[in-house]
Amino acid sequence: MYLYIRSYGLTPLRVIPSLFMMFLAVIFVLIGISQFKPIPVMRISVLLFAAGFSVLTMCGMDGQIASYNLNRYAEGTLDEFPGLTLQAGGLASVPAMYEMWQETEDTELKGQLEETAEKIRNWQDYRYFTKGEWSSANYNRDKARKYLEIMCGILEC
Repeated sequence: MYLYIRSYGLTPLRVIPSLFMMFLAVIFVLIGISQFKPIPVMRISVLLFAAGFSVLTMCGMDGQIASYNLNRYAEGTLDEFPGLTLQAGGLASVPAMYEMWQETEDTELKGQLEETAEKIRNWQDYRYFTKGEWSSANYNRDKARKYLEIMCGILEC
């Protein structure tokens, strides 16, 4: 999996199996230890799984993946622009794209980021971007909407 990620970058379909393989490795080590010293393997495994799953759901995986792939592309260690991965990440990818868009001097990269931002903006259902009732407020969605509109030239910086 490491070689695959190194060659093509991260996606959720590469991160989740990698984490699961690490989880299985820990369980196998625990089983090996339990052959010599009695330990509650099942209890530890369930606690590790619950903690790992909680971290995975709260870490903003799509945004982290977008940031990782964009940084690798900017460094030159990723051959192709990760446009499809960024689009698949949807609004979670937008803050990383905006940060790279602001920092880079490379006009080609800026153009690719603007094109991807426009695709995300068009792909997402725009009614979720419009400001609605206070009960449907969402800080991350509103921040992503603002960044998309700046990158697409609708708002001034």
